[in-house]
Amino acid sequence: FPPANVRCAPTIAVVPGFNGDNPIMMVSGGQNQEVHCVDFNTGALIWSRDLNTVGPGGMFGNMRWGVFTILGNNVYWGTEDGNVVGVDIANYLVVLPGYPVALAQSTWISGATDGDQLFYAVRATAVEGDVVAIDAATGGINWQLSTSGGLQAVNVFTHANGYIGDEGFTGGVSYDVGVDVVYANSRAEADY
Repeated sequence: FPPANVRCAPTIAVVPGFNGDNPIMMVSGGQNQEVHCVDFNTGALIWSRDLNTVGPGGMFGNMRWGVFTILGNNVYWGTEDGNVVGVDIANYLVVLPGYPVALAQSTWISGATDGDQLFYAVRATAVEGDVVAIDAATGGINWQLSTSGGLQAVNVFTHANGYIGDEGFTGGVSYDVGVDVVYANSRAEADY
């Protein structure tokens, strides 16, 4: 298990007081909306949640490329439909207060944390992409790279050939704790 569509990089962590303090592995796949919590040492399934319960994209959306962030006893992930979901690892059927957080675009393969905030980069489709910081405790948006009118990252830099167009962040984000900086890889419409 899961039988198919595993396209994520698994997240492995020890959650104190859960699973006998043995490491767990979070993975998405099987069907496009499934989330699995597995005992890392044995491979035994601890829990699985099929999010495909509402609408064609499921309750929160597809997450074949799921990236999981574990903070304390909670796990967070973004979906291809632009939702950031948070659940208690032990009570995985209950969505945390303030979640899901609806973003304007897909979080694709994104997710990082500084321990208090969740960082997601969203890709561009019909509008500019963005980089967003979410308060993990409340689900409130602390900041966005753009506060209005779309990212407009192409206004920050111009490609050597003068290209200006839709800009998004399909490569995810990372956080450097040493310098307190969030990094994101921008991608313009024509792959610049």
